[in-house]
Parts: sequence; C-alpha cells; structure tokens
Amino acid sequence: MLAPDKTVAAVDALFLAVGLAYGLDAGSGVMDGLRDLGRGFEVGVATIPLVPVAILFDLLNGGNKDWIENPYRNLGKAALFAANDDFVLGTVGAGTGAPAATLKGGLGSTSLVLPNGVTVGALVAVNPVGTVTTPRDQHFLAAPFKINEEFGGAGPDLRAGMCAPLS
Repeated sequence: MLAPDKTVAAVDALFLAVGLAYGLDAGSGVMDGLRDLGRGFEVGVATIPLVPVAILFDLLNGGNKDWIENPYRNLGKAALFAANDDFVLGTVGAGTGAPAATLKGGLGSTSLVLPNGVTVGALVAVNPVGTVTTPRDQHFLAAPFKINEEFGGAGPDLRAGMCAPLS
C-alpha cells in the first residue's frame, strides 16, 4: 500500500487483533474512531481511513465467549483512543491469548536504524501453529538471525544439529 508507485503516502493506523473472524469487527471500531477524528484518505467527498490489519486465533484460550453482541467493535475503538507512543509488550493486547506451541506468545516490537538513517520498525503478535524452539525448548529456531541479545542470548542449538550459524 505504501510503495512509491501507489497513491497513498501513509496509513492512519494499523491494528493487531484476536478473536479470529470476530476480531475483524475491531477494525470497524478503529475506522469509526478515525472517522470521528477526521483521519483518512480523501476520495471525492468521502474520507476513508486506511487501516492494515492482522488477526490472531485465540478463541480456545478460555475466558467468556457467551456474549450476546460482538464486543470487538467497541474494543477496537477503545484501543484506538488509548493508543500511545509508549506501550506494553508481552502477554497483553493482541498477545494476551496467543500461544506459541508450549510457550506463551505475546506482543513484541523492534526497530533498526539502517546505514542511510532510515528506521525500520516491526510490531508483531506471535501465534504460530508450531513450535518456535528446538527440541530442548531452550534455543529459538530464529537464533541464527538474532541481533545483540535477542532470544535470551542462548544462541543457536548446535547440539540438536539445528540452527547452525549462517556461513
């Protein structure tokens, strides 16, 4: 959407939600809130907020699912108005009920400043189908790609014959 050959220069928000198909309705709340703020891409007489989204499956995580009306629309709008530059990471927000096989999943963020001065950032909610660690559950499969002390600093699991450093 933000490629240089596209019309759009920015997005108004992005959100990560849970609840599978029910969570998609959080986008309606985000869109409602952005419209209330006058945010969006002008197309003729219409203002269209641009909001990329990702949804996680967490409906088997326990908790009350016996609601009459889908609560996600209101949750999305509340999250928009609570958004801040400083936010909590870990088992919160979209990462609350997101397991990573036998481990807790969660919400994570990182950024890297490139040599040309551009900062690239990522916000992720981890909810993989499979495991993220080697068989001993101590070393992360992504360890060969770590920067500094990410993944707890354990490094690749050379004993398991997996995750050998790249040559």
